[in-house]
Amino acid sequence: MITIELSDEQRELLWGFTRPHTAAHLAAGLEPPCVRLEIELGGPYGCEASAVIGSARRGLGEVVVQVHAGAAH
Repeated sequence: MITIELSDEQRELLWGFTRPHTAAHLAAGLEPPCVRLEIELGGPYGCEASAVIGSARRGLGEVVVQVHAGAAH
């Protein structure tokens, strides 16, 4: 199992990013968009998260990623 921890500030950034996209889709009578959470592991700056909707992207900053031993595959 993998755990990704977002801070309260990062959660607010995520929801603030998704709300306008979701509202616009619903107002147009469309299904809400899919939100992708991308995590870059390692690298020179640690583990970074980004939220992606279509071609729009919002960086969320550094996150804590834990890989738990013995997790089922």
